[in-house]
Amino acid sequence: SAEEIMLQLYTGMAVGARLFEYFCYHSFEGSNGIMDENGNKRIHHLVKEANERIADIEKQIFDYNHIGTFVVAGKKCSENVAAFVKAKDLFCKDDRITVEAECDTVVGCFEKDGAYGYLFVNYTDPMRKHVSKVTVKAINGSEQTMTLRSGEASFIKL
Repeated sequence: SAEEIMLQLYTGMAVGARLFEYFCYHSFEGSNGIMDENGNKRIHHLVKEANERIADIEKQIFDYNHIGTFVVAGKKCSENVAAFVKAKDLFCKDDRITVEAECDTVVGCFEKDGAYGYLFVNYTDPMRKHVSKVTVKAINGSEQTMTLRSGEASFIKL
């Protein structure tokens, strides 16, 4: 689905990716690409839809520098316990914010001229349709709450 592709794209952005390439464009000898073996669109329309839907967030973070990523285990819905335990050792922790989330969340941290932005990704399988309330508290006392469906993301500036 477009949502599954978006989850991959948003997660990539959260960990600092600037370019995405759909490696297998054509299908051949049993491998499934965006196009089938005869050149017909197989999932091309889903990739196109996902690219269009992520464009706003992509534009917002384009000028920012990625400075790290961290994960937040969901309080109600956690599908990635083992992966998140290992990820905590790999990624940085940002002390400018605290985050609570109902579902597993990947947080990309960005900086531009001393200003900070954060990409929050509901890191749960879009097919399960989990909705997560994510609350962000900044050290300056501000607080924001957002609701994200599985695979959905939101970028906020602090």
